[in-house]
Amino acid sequence: MRPASDALLRTIRGSHGMSVRATALATYQEGVSPSGTAITVEDGDVVLDSTADVRGTLSLSTDGTGWDPRPGRHILQPYGTELFIERGVEVGASTEWVSQGYYRITEVDQATAPDGQLVIAGSDRMSAVIEAQIPAPVQFAATDTVATVFSRLAGDVYPAATIDYDWAASSDELGTAQVTQADRYGFLNDLATSRAKIMYWDYRGHLVVKSRPDPGAVVWDVNAGAGGVLVSSSRRLTRDGVFNAVIVQADGADTTAAPLAIAYDGNPDSPTYYWGTFGKVPEFWSSPLVTTAAQAGASAAMILARAVALPMQADFSAVPNPALEPLDVISLTYPRGRADTPMVIDTLTIPLTATGALAGTCHDPSVVKITVGGQP
Repeated sequence: MRPASDALLRTIRGSHGMSVRATALATYQEGVSPSGTAITVEDGDVVLDSTADVRGTLSLSTDGTGWDPRPGRHILQPYGTELFIERGVEVGASTEWVSQGYYRITEVDQATAPDGQLVIAGSDRMSAVIEAQIPAPVQFAATDTVATVFSRLAGDVYPAATIDYDWAASSDELGTAQVTQADRYGFLNDLATSRAKIMYWDYRGHLVVKSRPDPGAVVWDVNAGAGGVLVSSSRRLTRDGVFNAVIVQADGADTTAAPLAIAYDGNPDSPTYYWGTFGKVPEFWSSPLVTTAAQAGASAAMILARAVALPMQADFSAVPNPALEPLDVISLTYPRGRADTPMVIDTLTIPLTATGALAGTCHDPSVVKITVGGQP
């Protein structure tokens, strides 16, 4: 969960005021207090999706009086301008602001020219990495490190970017020589996956490369009743997109003994147990960036964790908590005190209006036991 005071978390469980502000930025900035041009927010939302390449997207409506679409005539154009979005909660006599992130303007629509409302679409900074195809192959030596690769390939797009790692990426060598193709994002994503990491641009505008968090302590109770925040909820079971084993292997031409690892759901009590009635549904992933059996095993376990827990899913709407993020753990408590096990958030839609409800999807990770090694 993003930084927020206990007072804010208490306040949103009762009647409270809220505010939204958007700041248009002409230059690259980071942190939670950038400087730029304030624009009004009439409607919109931020969508955060842990399963998408671009984790955060924005839809925002604002006053279009005086807008000029000619290049360079107005800041709200899709030529590099970013919007920094915040949602605030009135706590006592002041407003506590919680960052919702940085979004590159990708499209501006004005249905009624010349002064009608503008509807702006935006995407987080990963969209720029995806768009920036590599014009010529880049070669890396076996002794180059993960941090070197990220600094070069992400730094080509955002030279001033802060990249946060949760391990010693600056000493983690590639192990074999590597040559990129045109897909900059694909190479970085494969490198992150080969180290069992996820990557995304966070609410500070930093590129984060870290392990997928294990489901841990509940950070927020989405509950009905007195002092509750739950508006509505639904549940479903599905096997679409679910697999219960992952096989990882290197595919590099200079890899003499390609490491192989298998991860599978080894819990007999799990509905997706590999030898159970669900059936054997494996997924395969290979990359020349996998150079050790340990890397292969960790990657297999992480890939499996993203999909094997999907059968038990829930949708919910609630009073907005602007500090929640995908992969946070919540509890869902229904009327009359009935509750599911702790759930991991997959997606969130944060409204940019006082009347909108927060919408989310989540899944139950509790019954899966990921086993690495052996032959399922």
